[in-house]
Amino acid sequence: MRTGRPSKYTPELLRKVQEYIDSFNFEPEQTRNCKNEYIPTLAGLSLWLNINRDTIHEWLKDEKKKDFSDLVSKITRRQEQLLVNGGLGGDYNPRITQLILNSKHDYIEKTQTDHKSSDRSMSPNSVLDAITKKHSESD
Repeated sequence: MRTGRPSKYTPELLRKVQEYIDSFNFEPEQTRNCKNEYIPTLAGLSLWLNINRDTIHEWLKDEKKKDFSDLVSKITRRQEQLLVNGGLGGDYNPRITQLILNSKHDYIEKTQTDHKSSDRSMSPNSVLDAITKKHSESD
């Protein structure tokens, strides 16, 4: 026989998770849900459900709670969508948007370094021509 307090994990809780996700289906001119949140987060979900964030992480690891895990996955996808659209539309702070997309959604800032001198300015013939020209000018 199981002892301890009953689990808060119920079908009603799953409905509340979906309700939280749905609260981020804005009209175009809106930027926040009814709780004044811009994007869905696990912290926001824990407050919405009135449960500890650690509990959410434990439930995500539990193979018996796949429905919950699927809903939380929808939260992260919705977060990503809102960040990209809000960032492109200028609704969200670009630096914070970039930070969250980089750290939570595997977006990366790519810097390309040209080691091959694609404009050929550093090719041996160009360098040799420049040296020859400089020496012929000094004569």
